[in-house]
Amino acid sequence: LSYAKLATIVGRYFAMDRDKRWNRVEEALKGLIHNRDNVEPNALEAVKSRYANGETDEFLKPIIVTKEGGFQANDTVVFLNFRADRAREISECLGLPTLPFDSDS
Repeated sequence: LSYAKLATIVGRYFAMDRDKRWNRVEEALKGLIHNRDNVEPNALEAVKSRYANGETDEFLKPIIVTKEGGFQANDTVVFLNFRADRAREISECLGLPTLPFDSDS
């Protein structure tokens, strides 16, 4: 059975900020929701390439694995992390009618 596909990979520096550095959160949100350009369908090769260029897991800018994979209306999103405070800001943004930062997203 196939229920899900990997759609986006993004480092915790962007997706799990907890100090209101909204520019980081915005970068993650663009990869998760809006930006479906520059698809890199081979996730493993994309990560290896980023590592080879000195961009390690914590600092991975969004890697778009599938064009169809961005969040859609009525999707269910589950964040799991050992530290609850790490997913707080990005979770808040997903539930707000207006983002807490200026954005073209």
